Amino acid sequence: VLGLDGSDDIAQFLVGQELTHGRILSPQEMMRRIDAVTAADVKRLARAYFVTEKLNLAVIGPHEDRVQELQSLLEVAY
Repeated sequence: VLGLDGSDDIAQFLVGQELTHGRILSPQEMMRRIDAVTAADVKRLARAYFVTEKLNLAVIGPHEDRVQELQSLLEVAY
C-alpha cells in the first residue's frame, strides 16, 4: 500500500492485478486475503513443496569426509 504513492505505481499495480488475477483486486482485498492465511496453511504448503527428494546441495571443495553431515542438511524437519 505504501508503494502506491505515484500514478506510475498505481498503474503498475493495476496492470499486475489484471495480468495475475484477470481482474483488479483492491489493496484492501489483497490485505484481507493475506490476513486470511493461517500458520496451518503455510505448514501444509511447506510439507508439499519442501520435501527431501526435491532438495539439492552444492558444495565446493574436498568434503568427502563430511558427506553424512552435509546430507543431513537436506532432511526436512517440521
